[in-house]
Amino acid sequence: MTLDSRVFGVGFGRTGTTSLADALNELGIKTIHCLDYEQLLLEYRARDKCFCGERLFALLNNVQAIANGTGLPYREIDRRNPGSRFVLTVREATSWLRSKRHYAELELKEWSGLPATAQDSKRLLREQIYGSFEFDEEVWLASYRAHVAAVENYFRDRPDDLLVMNIADGDGWEKLCPFLGLPFPDSPFPSRNSWKDLSAWRARMDVVRRQMEQWIPMGSRFLLIDDDDLALAHPGALPFLEENGVYAGPPPDSPRAISELARMRAEGAEFIAITWISFWWFKQYPEFAAHLRRTYRCLSETDELMLFDLRTPLAH
Repeated sequence: MTLDSRVFGVGFGRTGTTSLADALNELGIKTIHCLDYEQLLLEYRARDKCFCGERLFALLNNVQAIANGTGLPYREIDRRNPGSRFVLTVREATSWLRSKRHYAELELKEWSGLPATAQDSKRLLREQIYGSFEFDEEVWLASYRAHVAAVENYFRDRPDDLLVMNIADGDGWEKLCPFLGLPFPDSPFPSRNSWKDLSAWRARMDVVRRQMEQWIPMGSRFLLIDDDDLALAHPGALPFLEENGVYAGPPPDSPRAISELARMRAEGAEFIAITWISFWWFKQYPEFAAHLRRTYRCLSETDELMLFDLRTPLAH
């Protein structure tokens, strides 16, 4: 059974959006966690600080679902995508603020290694969503509550189109599957990226960086599969799949992934790296996984990273 409509998560970050992305992917819905807003920076500046231009909707057309739509114009998305489903992830306010405070500090450290344009876009996005760039408990809480109230009010007469989920409080398959009209999977509902996991997450990020530094020469271009989630500050990284240099979401099937790999290799990609965030690809796209192992030398296979050398295919 498959879902014909598209799914848009409209909850703020730190309300279970990463777990929602994992859950939707597990249900067979090709989902990205969030968009690369750096690509929308110029349009943002040109449209009164609102990500609502045609470039945005062109990106959204490439995905079946997005779990973290923070800052996206859900009213316009709804108008342009009739029949879509919307999921508002929420969390108890005090718990959300505590998590946001810690995570905001970590984000600033991570962003320090990004290019200036990327830092600029993230600053503008924070100001648009939360009302200030620096963490301000009163301002951020007011923005959070206003957003939840606005979404619920917009869909107040359309209960079949909006699902409110408190994943942090235990909501899971019993809410999501009936809402989407899909059968329950056998596995537990995903739980990832909670505050208690952030230290481990950063440690794994450091391992990924070290492994890339070990195997990928400076100046090399490589394909990165990480669900556009890690935002690794590496000048040679190319999103996979991509369209016009922008992450275009997971492929519809293995043949598309294989053909895109061949295209990008012909255009100069020398390696392909898959982080632990996207190891689900090996289950979802078995023909693609077999093609990688059969055609290219695996340089690294750890709990954090799989890396293949695209420069010289294996002889058969």
